Amino acid sequence: MRDINENWAMRRVLALLMTGKRYTSLQLCKLVGTADSRAVIRDLRARGIKITDKWTPGTKDKQRYKLYWIEENDKPAL
Repeated sequence: MRDINENWAMRRVLALLMTGKRYTSLQLCKLVGTADSRAVIRDLRARGIKITDKWTPGTKDKQRYKLYWIEENDKPAL
């Protein structure tokens, strides 16, 4: 595994999630410029960073999606 300081996508996703705002994987992909933000979230979790997620019902055809964020009390010390 690459070090988190060497991976710009991890640093950017982590910075966004630490704001406490909730993001979909598509929003993170667009904001960060990565092809798969879910893989970045998986790698951050593998490093022990607690990322909260919640399935949210969509409005079209009963689709649903996940929101991701880091709770205030779960923010890692950087």
